[in-house]
Amino acid sequence: MTAASSPKARARSAGKPPRSGAAALLEPLVGLCRADQYERQKRFWQELTRQWRAEVAASLDQVRAKIEKQNAANRELRDNILAAVQAAPDPRELSVADVTVLKNQWADPADPARVGVRDATDRRWRCTVEPGHGSWTAPPKDRSRSDRPSMCRKCSGAAPRPGEHPAVERSVAAVPALAAELHPESGAPEETSYGGNKPVTWWHQVPAVRPGAGDWYWATHVWQQPTKSRTGRRTRNGKAAGINGCPVCNSDQADASNSLAAWYPELAEQWVRGPAGRNAHNTPVGSKIEVTWRCTSSQGEHEDWPAPPNRRTAKALRSGCLRCSHNVSAKALALYHELRTHLPALELEAPVPLAPAPGKRYRGVRVDMWEEALHLVVEFDGWKTHGPESWRDRADDDRLKTDRLAAAGQTVIRVREDLGPVGPHDVVVGSGWSAWKVTAAVLLRIHELGLHPLPGLGGYLEHGTESAAADVEKALLGMPYRPRRFPGASKVAAAPRQLKATAPHADSWLTPVGLPYSNPKKRAGSLRDYRCRCRTLVTGLPQAEVTRGNTKSCGCRRAAFRALPRGRADRELTQAARRWAREAGVEVRENGPLDARVLAAYQLHAVGMAHLLNDDSRIPEGPVRGWADVEGITLGARGRLPRHAWLGYAASVLAQLVTAPEEDLAESPNRPPPHLR
Repeated sequence: MTAASSPKARARSAGKPPRSGAAALLEPLVGLCRADQYERQKRFWQELTRQWRAEVAASLDQVRAKIEKQNAANRELRDNILAAVQAAPDPRELSVADVTVLKNQWADPADPARVGVRDATDRRWRCTVEPGHGSWTAPPKDRSRSDRPSMCRKCSGAAPRPGEHPAVERSVAAVPALAAELHPESGAPEETSYGGNKPVTWWHQVPAVRPGAGDWYWATHVWQQPTKSRTGRRTRNGKAAGINGCPVCNSDQADASNSLAAWYPELAEQWVRGPAGRNAHNTPVGSKIEVTWRCTSSQGEHEDWPAPPNRRTAKALRSGCLRCSHNVSAKALALYHELRTHLPALELEAPVPLAPAPGKRYRGVRVDMWEEALHLVVEFDGWKTHGPESWRDRADDDRLKTDRLAAAGQTVIRVREDLGPVGPHDVVVGSGWSAWKVTAAVLLRIHELGLHPLPGLGGYLEHGTESAAADVEKALLGMPYRPRRFPGASKVAAAPRQLKATAPHADSWLTPVGLPYSNPKKRAGSLRDYRCRCRTLVTGLPQAEVTRGNTKSCGCRRAAFRALPRGRADRELTQAARRWAREAGVEVRENGPLDARVLAAYQLHAVGMAHLLNDDSRIPEGPVRGWADVEGITLGARGRLPRHAWLGYAASVLAQLVTAPEEDLAESPNRPPPHLR
């Protein structure tokens, strides 16, 4: 390699990177917001990439056709070599001169008649398929192998050895559109294989838009990419998918022409963190990575929120701070700022006071836009803002709202996007209309109705205005906005609430003293004072607990019940009753005290009074309650029978048996056992 052909010399001699697209810059983009400007630039780059990919695909088809011819010729030569070697009685006695193909490709100074086909010394050969491939070295034994004889290295597409160059048809030079983008530092196009796996540097110049200004300039894109990924054979839906263009033009990488920091510096200030190594300078505008943002207008009061950059920059899906953003679609917001150029007093998300509808508590309705002095209401009905398809047909609700506003003296103009009109002054627009075109239709309707003079309407209908686009950008990027609230109603001192008084439980010992009063604890019920039968004053009892019977005294009732003497049950009697209960199928515990009802039932069964028991071998509750009422036994909580009531009832029955004549007791077939006598 000479000094003049070195990479550094080529880099010095190379002027500017190749230019893609038109030779001259395009006309400036006037009257468009940044989102529209970036969309125009993105579509322009995509078209350039499509054209470049078509040129590369056409060149690759020609190159591959040429390579296929070389492969066919080499297959024929290989078959001739195999036929000559296999026809010889002993291939070891063959010389290179005996094989016609090898003799024709011989370029070594030695005599081919004195060199055997099984010789292992490297010899020089020349390509007869493509004379431009020159010569190469290989031992004759490799050229006469019985499985696959070796052929020209450049014809077979083998990797070049140090100091060698690939074949011209297998280099980047064979694809002019690809060779034009090769960076000088990566070497000459004829020295670089188009199927290499090593990343090389590429560059080119494309027209780009200056954010905000709208004028075009030449942007230089420099990136690294293996040549194999730019000349791949993969296809998708019948189209070449392995021919990759510029990653910056495809929005896979970012530089100063498409980065988030360049197009939206206010979003770069709100950037908190993203994936490892990502920031606002190396992230494209339409990226879908997860980024955490921070509201800069609240000075740290609002919490951070996650959102991908495409949600922050897409024109139809703008999102800002969750606390600052207003619930207005991007299209309605753009219409509002466009209308303000002629109606400066127009208010966004305005509350219109109305008489309450039957059965409703609100004092008015909130509309998208309202000019109070002109009594003009502008509503934007976009089908995309109505959610799923089942929600989009809201014509009945829109018609009802229009009628209510018209009855209150308001002129309602509804902008119906791909929807039919519901009112007499509605304007039907298409979903693809720009904000300027929609605003022009609304202003013409206002002019037809004669609501307000519009002196600059003619000039606006011709070229629009640029100030509205800037205001829309600020609003869509999260500018704080607080809509006006409905006027508050005059407050009248409310009368003190009268709490409902309820009577105590029928079995309660408590008597109310005074009226109920509120409980300081929320949702805990009212309180009330009571006097117990024992003359004790109890204050602050929950009235609901006394009414239900959960609280029946000041505590003396429970104390008196606990003070009652509790007789100790006989162990022999308890064991006999437990055995009887198991035989009768009554569930009892293995240890501990036995249920009084089971113990009393056993006592009656043992003395032959089984007819006083139910089918389940238990004492009915009715007779016991009647006996307890006669005896004046106090019931427990919720009217439950205490333990001594069951045992007392059984004892009374046994007492009647004891007073019976002895002879009657002796004749009884179920004579009670000794421990029951």
